[in-house]
Formats: sequence, C-alpha cells, structure tokens
Amino acid sequence: MTRFTIDSNKPIPELELSLHRPDGTQIENLTDAYDRTGTFKFGDFKELEITIPKYVHRKHQKVKYKPFELARDKYLVKATYGNMFSEYLIVTKIKKSKSAMPVKQLSLKSRQYELNNKIIRTVESGSRTVDELINIAVTSTNWTLDHVDTEFLNQKRSFDETKITSLNLLYKIAESFGGVLSFDTFNRTVSIYTPENMQYDYGLSASYGKYIKSLEDQTDAESVITRLYVYGKDGLSISDVQPTGNEYIEDFSHYLKGYEVDNNGNVISSSPYMSDGLCQAIIDYNNLIQSKQAEYDSLIEERQPFMEQLNPLLDDMEELQEEYEKILDDIDTAKANEEDTNELINNLNNKQSEIDDKQVEIYAIEEEMSDIQDAIETIHNELSEENNFTSEQLKEKEIFVVEDVWEDNRYTVVEELYNAAVKKLNANKEPQRELKFSLIQFLKVIDAQNDWDRIGLGYVFRADYEPLDVEFKSIISEMKIGFDSNSLDLTVSNVVYSDSKEKFAELIYNNAVSTSNKLNKNESKWNESSEKTTELDKMMQENIELTNKKIVAGADQSVTVDRRGIKIRNPKNEEEVIILQSGVIALSEDGSETWGTALDAKGIRAEKILGRLLAGENLVIENDGGTVRIDEDGIDVINGNIAIINNDGQSRVIINPIDGIRIQKNDGNAWVDSFFADESGDLSISGNFYVNGGEVNWSNVNKPTYTSDDIDALPADSPKISKLSDTGQYTGNVTPSQVESGSFGNKTFTDGTFNDSEINNSDISNSNIENNESIDNITYLMHLFSDEFHLENVDNNTYTTVKPGLITIADSNNNLELKPDGVYVNGVKEV
Repeated sequence: MTRFTIDSNKPIPELELSLHRPDGTQIENLTDAYDRTGTFKFGDFKELEITIPKYVHRKHQKVKYKPFELARDKYLVKATYGNMFSEYLIVTKIKKSKSAMPVKQLSLKSRQYELNNKIIRTVESGSRTVDELINIAVTSTNWTLDHVDTEFLNQKRSFDETKITSLNLLYKIAESFGGVLSFDTFNRTVSIYTPENMQYDYGLSASYGKYIKSLEDQTDAESVITRLYVYGKDGLSISDVQPTGNEYIEDFSHYLKGYEVDNNGNVISSSPYMSDGLCQAIIDYNNLIQSKQAEYDSLIEERQPFMEQLNPLLDDMEELQEEYEKILDDIDTAKANEEDTNELINNLNNKQSEIDDKQVEIYAIEEEMSDIQDAIETIHNELSEENNFTSEQLKEKEIFVVEDVWEDNRYTVVEELYNAAVKKLNANKEPQRELKFSLIQFLKVIDAQNDWDRIGLGYVFRADYEPLDVEFKSIISEMKIGFDSNSLDLTVSNVVYSDSKEKFAELIYNNAVSTSNKLNKNESKWNESSEKTTELDKMMQENIELTNKKIVAGADQSVTVDRRGIKIRNPKNEEEVIILQSGVIALSEDGSETWGTALDAKGIRAEKILGRLLAGENLVIENDGGTVRIDEDGIDVINGNIAIINNDGQSRVIINPIDGIRIQKNDGNAWVDSFFADESGDLSISGNFYVNGGEVNWSNVNKPTYTSDDIDALPADSPKISKLSDTGQYTGNVTPSQVESGSFGNKTFTDGTFNDSEINNSDISNSNIENNESIDNITYLMHLFSDEFHLENVDNNTYTTVKPGLITIADSNNNLELKPDGVYVNGVKEV
C-alpha cells in the first residue's frame, strides 16, 4: 500500500478512557463519558475535561453508572488517543450538577502535576549539572530521572530558591538549559531533551481550502527589544569591548525595514516607522562604530597589563573597605550596648590608614595608564549619540527604544558575554508572532488518514493561508481538541529552537505554573574572574543586597540605607543624624560620633528632652540623685531637690526633704536665707511680718512674756508709771498717786482714780467723758467734750448744750438759742 492509498477499513482514532485507583489499579472503563475536551501544551502537562452521567441506558433500562459513584479526587484516568498520546491523568476537581440528569464533571491533569504538591523549602545548589538539579527537584517524591540529552552533560547552572514546588523547579531547570521536559506518567520518570530532538517533521501542511477553517494572526510588539543591557558574573559589563563604552547593545533593524537608498544616497523607499533622516543617521552611526572597532581593540589590549596590576589592588581595596565597615558595625553594636569604644575607634583609624596607603598604589597605576585611558575616552566621546544625532533625531529614536536587562552569571569572559548577548538580542528584535488555526477535525476523516500520524506537540506545521497573505512554517506548541464536538485548534509561534533555544524554552515554561523567585543562571564553571563596577545597581535596585550596597534617598540624599542600618541626616546640618541600627533608634548631634538620645527595648536614654506635652498614665523620671513619680495620686519627689531660680540669678526657692523650704537671696558672695522652714516646724524670717485681716489664735500657743525692758516700762511695784508701751501691757492696780501727767486724746488729767476705764462712773471715750445718772426718777445723760457740755433728759428727749458763746435749750420740736447778740427761736432772732 502506497502513502497515497486510502484504507477504508482503517479504524478512526478514538479517545479511550478508564478509571484507576491512585496506585494504578483499574476500576472501570469510562465508555459513557461525554463532553470530552482537551488542552495539550508542548513540554507541559495535558488537561482534560469530561462529564460522567449518574444513569445510563442498558437494554432499554435506566441503570446507575458505576463510575459516577466511584470517581474521586486523586484517582487516575488513563487516556489514550491513537498514536498521539497515552498517559495517566489525575482527577484534580469534581463538580456535581443537575439539569436533565445528575452528572459529575471531572477536571484532569497529567500525572506529573502531583509534583506541584511537593514543596522544597530551600534550594542553594551552587553550580550543578542538569541531572544533579533534576534529582534535587524529585527528591522525596516517587519520580526519578530517566534520560538527559548529551548536549546538557557539560553545562551547569546555579539556583537559589525558597518555597518552590518540585514541578516549578523542573520547569525552571528546563528553561535555564533551553531544554524540553518529557514525563512518563506510567513509570513516573522525567527526561530532558534538546528542542531539536523533540521536533518531528513529517510534512504536515494546511492551506486555504485544506483543513483550515479560520486563522487568527496575532503580533506581540511588547516582545520586541531594541536595547539590551548585558551583565555577566559579578556585574561583568560589555563596555570594554564596545567603542561606545556603553553597557548595552542596540538593534533597530525591525523598524528600519523598508528604508533603501541608491548608490548616490537617494532614498528609494522609506520605513513605515522611522523618518528617512533617522534611518540614515542610525546606519551611518553603526558604520562609524564599526570603523573604530580595530583602534579601540588595540587600546584595550595596550591597557590590559595595567589592568592586571590594578585589579588585585582593587580587590584589596574592596576587602579593606569591607573590614572598615565591619569595625563600624562593631562600634555601632558597642554604642547600643553602652560599651567602651576607644579600642574600636583606634582600630578604625588604623584601617583608614591602610585604605589611604592602598589608594596611593591605585592612583599610581591609574596615572601610568592615563594616556591610554584618555585615548579611549576620546573614542567614547566621538561615538556619543549627542555627536552623531540631532536633538530631533534623538527624540524620535527614543520612541523606538525598548529596554531590557539580561544577566547571566555563567559568563566571566567579556568577549563570550558580548557574543551571547548579540544572540539574545537577535532572538528578540522581531515581534513575537502567534497564529491560531481552527482546523477541520481531520483525525476523524478517513480520507485524511495519511495525516493522522503527522500531527502532535512539537511537530512541524506548514501553513499557506491566502486570504491573510500568511505563509508560515513552525512547530505546534499547543493543541485544543473537542473529541465530541469535532473541533481541532492549533497554536504555532514564530519562535523556534533554531533561532534561540532559550527563548523557545521560555515560551514553553514561562507561564506553565506560577513561579517564585527569579532564576539565577550560572550555565557553566569558569576559572577566571573579571569583576567590574557597573551601573547595574541603578537599573535594578530591587536586587541590591543591603549588606554590601546602599540606597540613598530623600531630599538632598539625606536618607541612607546600608549594612549599618538606616541613617537620616538633616540636610541643613550634616551633624544632626538619626540612626536605626543594632536594635536602637539613636539621635546624634555630632555626626554619629556619640549618641545623645537613644531608644531601645529598655526605654529612652537622653541627655535632654524638649517638647510642649509629655502625657501618660504614669510618669517616672529617675537618676542617681532621686526619683520624680507622677500618677493618679499626684506628684512624688523622692530624695530630690527642687530649686526655682529667677532668671537674673538674684533669688531662688529651695525645697528638699532635709533643708525644708528656703527662700534665699544672692548677696553677691553667697546665698542668704530670707525665709526658712525646716522639717521640725521651726520658722525663721529675716524681714517684716505683715498680717492683713484675720486673727492670731493663741489657744494652742504659749503667749509671749516680756520684761520691763522689753516693753520700756517700770516694774509693777514702781511708785510711778512713766508711760505704757505700744508693744506691751501692764497688769495691776493703778492709784492716783501713780499717775504723772498723762493724756487721753486732747484731755489732760492729773487726779482721779482709774477703775475699769471709768472716772467717777463716767465713761472715757475719744476725748469724751460720759455719765449716765438718775435724779428724781428722771434719767439724765451728761457728755463732757473738750469744747462742749451736753445735758440730756432721756425721758422727754430734751437737752441743753453749752458751748463758747452759745447756750442751746431744745426738744424735739423747738430750739432756743442764747447768743451774745440776742435770743433765737427756731433760728429766728426774737430779742
């Protein structure tokens, strides 16, 4: 039978399904499953969706379908589809529903998906081969390594991962080596092949009118890269091999397409993207770079002996600076623990001296090669974009600049790094193109039986679709098959392994399962090292290790985050610093030489605290001299001394439990007590004592006693009394013979008897002698003033007064006055 012969009796491929326990024991065939659809991706797990009815008809009878009750999660389903595939899939999800009849919808994934349930907490592999890495990934699982293509045997990678699943780690391994995984789900083995060994070209083709029902052509411009920053091991840069001195390479060829000129420089056709001026400027610039390459390489070669001397010195300097930083760390820790730092500061000064000496050696070599370096800088300047493009062209060019960063730790030789970077850029300089074909399900067409074995994942597919002017050749990366709906959809991409194996593997595994940490490639071991300082830190700040690098931020770069913690400086005063380190928040006014204020888990230590409000439920201020405690009961000062001093320094108040209360004044030489009350209750006053209002209660106080000298008086038995002092009192009887001339007001008395402040039963009051007498049962009241005699009849309210030149007789209604010039009645002169 020839290849063009059609065997009409050849069976059409059918999807065969059977249900198995987790150990592989078969339970039932799933012959009545329906709504079967599958999604299959190259190098990844397969997915199936099937529906199982609760009831089926057997011999016109409705009976229960056993697999409906038997199907459980983690059970296996064996799926075989002709020669395309045969494998175990795991039941990952079960959904029950009922419309016409109860059903179970099962979601199935290839058996290797069970590796997604295995977590590897830490992977620090160092530089390892692919078989070593795969064995790490499947450790503590039922899976083993089967086959590794020989191309991978001498390649190595390093990984640093945390909390990653075994399946994700396998995908990352395949992506980093540019390989394709193959899983044997029956024997639980995994193999890795090169893409070319997984590719099969059996001549499958389709065209408009043959198999193709529809086509979707999608171009992803976001996948284009025109500028690629490149770094190798330890930040190795390609700047030394580029006359431009840039750490990146560029390729705008995609956007230059269509631009052509004749031999005379006349434009024949234009780019649909860039202006003619920019296109020509880019072409001229690339030619200029190429013309300078030989001269530049010669200068680099001439500089190399000096670099061989300089690099070890730079390594030494880095080590010295690391030691210097370590001493600073120790000083910070000592300060935080309030330990002595004198010896550490001495060590720091010595280390600074070593750094200074090493810097002198470095400067000497740099001076020797300065002429060479100047010539290199001249080429860099000649090839700067500013000197080769107009400002308008640079603005237009910037529209087409799409940047990315590629870092590969396997490269320690700059030339090898550069060549690999060119390949990387070539694989990404064109937009990624993806075509989705909807085909006739020719796997069920008997006349298409010669193509049944020509389709599969990784198989080459040729398409010629005239309506969209598509002519394409690529591999099949994804298939979707509706086994009961007779649908067949294919996805192909313009990224093939021949362009870039790494890009091809990235396409397969980039979105396979959610991943954790970024891959750290180290594809092979190399013996040489060429460490450089680059601008990588500027572009990838999120990958900075704070133990070795620092982040500077804030106004005027006032905030620094580095191995010593976080440091915030006052932009207006560099000496004022806040430091967060060693479990302490410290504040310094001398550039962190000393810490005036520190906050740690034990509390606040400060030379001074300033502010408007200090609030809290309980406040305790304590030092060696005493304690101040403020709580809900008030303020307690224990073993303390309170001094309130006037701002002129001339007076103060002292309160303490030993001296009591003192009010003092400064006499120029010492503080002198003006008021003093001690703990015994003694009160001393230097000055006057004034009482305004109130009274002095002597009930519980002994009254003072005075001597005659104290009150300036004669003794009690003296025959005479000279006078009574205003500050004393005299007790005893006073006889007329004891009274010398004395006065009460303006009246003088030289005789009489003093008895209870009366003279002959007359009251003495304010220069007035008053007597109250009763004569013939009539009560008279007599007053004797210094200038008037007044006699009053109290019973009938009449009175008579005698004054110099006037006698008055009056009652309540009439008034009779005798004056030298006549008699007056009620103020009217009558006689």
